[in-house]
Amino acid sequence: MLEQRRVCALLHSALAVKGLDVLIPLSVESYNRYLETHSADAASPLTRFKLPIPANYGSNSSHLLILVGNSRKLWKPLLDFVQLEMQQNHGRVLNDPVDRYVKQSVNSSLQELTNSCKVFENAKVYWVADMEPGKMILAQKMALAARAVSHCPVGLIIWIFKYSRWYTKRIVFVLQSTQLCLHPVLGPWMAFRCAVVLDTEGVDAVDEGKEHQAGPLVRGELSPAPQPDECSHDEKLHELLAAQMEKAFAQSATAPKNGRIPPDAWRAWALPRLSLTPNHSEMYSSEQTLYHYTKDLRILERSVRARRENLCLDYVRTPPTTKIVECRRLLQQVLYEIRDRFPDGIDAILLSAGLDTSILAEASDQDFTADNDDGFMTISLNKTSKAHPIL
Repeated sequence: MLEQRRVCALLHSALAVKGLDVLIPLSVESYNRYLETHSADAASPLTRFKLPIPANYGSNSSHLLILVGNSRKLWKPLLDFVQLEMQQNHGRVLNDPVDRYVKQSVNSSLQELTNSCKVFENAKVYWVADMEPGKMILAQKMALAARAVSHCPVGLIIWIFKYSRWYTKRIVFVLQSTQLCLHPVLGPWMAFRCAVVLDTEGVDAVDEGKEHQAGPLVRGELSPAPQPDECSHDEKLHELLAAQMEKAFAQSATAPKNGRIPPDAWRAWALPRLSLTPNHSEMYSSEQTLYHYTKDLRILERSVRARRENLCLDYVRTPPTTKIVECRRLLQQVLYEIRDRFPDGIDAILLSAGLDTSILAEASDQDFTADNDDGFMTISLNKTSKAHPIL
């Protein structure tokens, strides 16, 4: 048990600083059993996703399986990675940056850890993004098998009509979506990236009576476990989520099969997450959400630029025209000149209500970068003020 906990703590410590701050331990055996138990309820057999025990491993009764994921904290390290690559590739963002960053981070961490713990020498890594037969894993099933998350059982009802010369037959299919998992700390705002198999004793299904086992971690803190199998949402919310996901699937059915969500369709996929927890403290930033669903490399390029040049967030979402930028810079210069004319300070500057917060953010030198939360500035437009307008 001590070795198991030490291994989890070492790996989590190495990965959390790189934005991979979610760790869920279980065993290969408990994951495989979960797939066997739930295979009959699935649209297709789950047992084909079972994991083998590496032949060179010892004869432990169970083998440690660690699911690695991330919260919103991945965004800053990812932008650091993208910025470095842009410098090396003439300002160009290379394809699949998240997958490459995750692989680089995990592989380098495992290599470094072999110096302090031999268990990591024969680590076997399975990537969530790997679609090759025999290497695919069901990450959400792993998290559910570990009882580290709850499942939101949204039923999608699909009506199919069969027509013949003699009759019309209506067939109803009820599909249980597995898209929504709820973490006790992060809610739905997380993503799973890989699973690591290690030659040491695994974690059985989390039980409140087994205090010495390794538990799920988020940023160095244990997250509550075991979690209920299903969420506690009411039927009204489930109906809303089902309708939203049905719309998202319908849009995907008509979209080009190139692995990318069309620019106007990403909102349909983001909406269920937003409906579940509209004010969650762990919600992704607008830019991270936008890239997560669109995979548009321009979002990363603009985010890097906005952070580097201290630009406003609308440079990322819809970059302003050159004339707008010139207007903002002019206003900023005027404000600088006014500041220099009144070294003792200024009580207030009255501006036209047509000047938006983006202009004010730049003009006032506030640190509005892509790293910050999407908070709103408080702007006073009190027309009864006695301040004398100077602009």
